[in-house]
Formats: sequence, structure tokens, C-alpha cells
Amino acid sequence: MTRLDRAVLEYALAVSRDGIVVADAGREDLPIVFVNPAFERITGFAGSDVLGRNCRFLQGHDRDQDGVAELRRAIGQHQTVEVMLRNYRKDGSLFWNHLG
Repeated sequence: MTRLDRAVLEYALAVSRDGIVVADAGREDLPIVFVNPAFERITGFAGSDVLGRNCRFLQGHDRDQDGVAELRRAIGQHQTVEVMLRNYRKDGSLFWNHLG
């Protein structure tokens, strides 16, 4: 990737209105390694609050969702998947999170 390509990618991630999270699939428990400003705005969590954590904290106590099992299966089989999960902002309010 050229320096220009990297700059364009970083800009696109920064200005996207969609929340973007990158987790390290090569490490145990898939820790978050990047979130963009839209993620922070949507969830109320600062990047410094979530880096190194698994995304499941967004589910709060609502972890018995069909989409969670489907997501785990797909990750375990290295497959793509689209699911809609009930997630919770830092203030506890519900939002629907489309993962794909």
C-alpha cells in the first residue's frame, strides 16, 4: 500500500458516518484494535475505553440473541456473515447494530 493509498484509507475511515470497528482475529478473544469517530459518536464510548476489549461488551447482559450464535459460528469457520444485534450505548440506551 502506498503512502497515498494509506492516507486515503485513513481519511475514509475517519469521515465515515458508519461506525467501524477492527478486531484482531489473530489474537485470543478478538480484541478491538481500532474504532473510528462514528463508532464513538454512535455508542458514546471513546476509543480509549474499548481498545483491547472484545466487542461483546456492547451486548450488555443481552447475550442470548440468535445473531450472537450465528456470528460466533461464522468467526469460528472463517466465514462472512451479516447479523443484526441489540447493542447498548455507554448510557445504557439500546441501538440496533448491523454487522456485516
